[in-house]
Amino acid sequence: MSEYFNLAKQLENLGKKWSFFILMSLFSNETLGFNDIKNMVTPISSRTLAIRLKDLEKFGLITRGVLLEFPKKVEYKLTESGKKFIDFSINFFDVRQ
Repeated sequence: MSEYFNLAKQLENLGKKWSFFILMSLFSNETLGFNDIKNMVTPISSRTLAIRLKDLEKFGLITRGVLLEFPKKVEYKLTESGKKFIDFSINFFDVRQ
């Protein structure tokens, strides 16, 4: 039963506004910084973007990496699960047409 609950929570998270657009922007690029994603997913607010990124990371669809430079830079990229989800979505919904 708990596995169904986890799946339901993941689907609920993916259905939230902007989540799919964030994943698609990362699918189109190897890695992106916070502001890069914000500029691609306009008119998302910084607060909403930060929340969605944390949720997507929590569910294992993206990773967050901190680069050791000054000033500190954070980059996001899709995990293998995230790539599989986007591939599935593109094929299932035939988004390219």
